[in-house]
Amino acid sequence: MFSRETQALMEAAVDAIVVIDHRGTVLAVNDSTSRMFGYRADEMLGENVRMLMPEPDRGAHDGYIARYLETRKPRIIGIGREVTARHRDGTVFPVRLSVGRVPDSTPPRFVGTLRDIRAEREATAALKLERDRARAFLELHDSILLELDPERCVREINARGSELLGAPVREIIGQDWVRFMCGETERERARLLLASALSSGSSREREFDRQ
Repeated sequence: MFSRETQALMEAAVDAIVVIDHRGTVLAVNDSTSRMFGYRADEMLGENVRMLMPEPDRGAHDGYIARYLETRKPRIIGIGREVTARHRDGTVFPVRLSVGRVPDSTPPRFVGTLRDIRAEREATAALKLERDRARAFLELHDSILLELDPERCVREINARGSELLGAPVREIIGQDWVRFMCGETERERARLLLASALSSGSSREREFDRQ
C-alpha cells in the first residue's frame, strides 16, 4: 500500500498514525498507535477505527464519514481538533486529532494523526493552579504586592496595593512604578534599588515614601 519511504516516515513518527477507508476500516497503523492504545497492529487492522473512541464518538463516527463524503463539509476531516480517545483498558484520554483525505484515492482513504496531550493538559492545569495560588496570596496580603516589567512598568498589583495607592488597578497597570514615590530623591533611590536587584539577581529592601 505504501512506499518504503512512507512506511519509514510512519514508523519514525512519535504521533499515532492511522489509515482508514471510507467505511472506517483500519488499513494501516504505525508502532506509536500500538503504544498509545495498547493494541497490537494485527488487532486493529481490519477493525473499525471506532474501537479507539469512547462514546458518543464511537457510535457516531460512521455517520461523520458518510456526511463528509456526501457534503464535503469538514467537521474534523481537513480541520483537526482536540477529541477524546479510548485505550484498550478503557482509559479515556485527550488527543489532538488531525485527519486528511488521501488524494485521488478510490475508494476514499483517510490518514489520521493523533497526539496524546495528557502531559500538556496536566502541565497547563498545574500552571493554572500555581497562578491561582499566587493570585490568592496577592489578594490576601495586606501590603502592596506588584509585578514589574523590565521597564519598571506595573504589570500586576493586588487589590490592597491599589487601595493603599488610592487609584484603581486599571490606572496603575502600565505606569512606571517609581512615579508613585514621593519626590525626585525617592524616585532616584527606587531606580537605583531596582537596577541593583536586577543586576545582582538578589533581593533588595528599603522603605519608601509614596505620594
